[in-house]
Amino acid sequence: MIVTYNRVNVLKNSVAAVLNQTRRPDFTVIVDNNSSDATQAWISQLAASDESVVPIFLDRNYGGAGGFHYGLKKAYERGADWIWMLDDDSVPAADALEILLANLAIMQQDGSSEIGYLCSEVNWTDGTRHRMNIPGPAFEWTRNHPRVKDSFEIMAATFVSTLINRKAVKAVGYPVKEFFIWFDDVEYTLRISDAHFLNYYIRDSKVTHDTPDNETGATYKNITPQNVWKFQIGSRNRVAYQAGKSFGLVRGLREIASIYKKMNENKTPTKLKMLILLHAGKGFFFNYRKLIEIP
Repeated sequence: MIVTYNRVNVLKNSVAAVLNQTRRPDFTVIVDNNSSDATQAWISQLAASDESVVPIFLDRNYGGAGGFHYGLKKAYERGADWIWMLDDDSVPAADALEILLANLAIMQQDGSSEIGYLCSEVNWTDGTRHRMNIPGPAFEWTRNHPRVKDSFEIMAATFVSTLINRKAVKAVGYPVKEFFIWFDDVEYTLRISDAHFLNYYIRDSKVTHDTPDNETGATYKNITPQNVWKFQIGSRNRVAYQAGKSFGLVRGLREIASIYKKMNENKTPTKLKMLILLHAGKGFFFNYRKLIEIP
């Protein structure tokens, strides 16, 4: 399942990599967030020539979060047992899905635990680890699955390459589309972990995340008047997640302090810093849990 918006040339690389997998998906949902470029025409043409491609054309831009919400819902309603989540700038290695599924089969042999999701190793275009897509370990990278080499138990991942169990979707619902952009995937995978599923990072499954740089979103770096809106929404989402926990006020304030520290370290202009902090404060009033939709 791939979500896209106004990046048809980038999308083509991702789709080609998915359709040419050594273990090809049974069907591929492509969600378009009402693009104004040639994206819709290209997807329509592809779907006409390949019946395994399932297009979704949304009536407006719901952001990455909305795209993943509607795409996951479509895949679930079509009966998918395992749903592979990808950005339109995700370029998986040819055997990325085959390796995920092979390791999943090994993990499921004894039936003693339910796997919620598996995620791939995500690298940048130069081969280094992508800083925005490093999973959150459950035990400081110390707990492996006993039968799978180079697997590590995790608590959170991104949607750049994550294989999600249908049973997990049934248990926790869909991603919150109102997050719009950033942190929607982390919240969702944390939600699955909180539901007592076991989740693993599989090092041998490789994906390249073809972003312009390997810094901006992860480190609150390179904030400009043009991209500040992403940091505003992402900060609100992070604070909302913390505010919904026990001792939410304290946790939310700590999150704001962490964001402020990162911006100071990167010498963010005062005006942009204030725009982000003001929006972060809205997280205390954003009760996203009421918006979770269960199948």
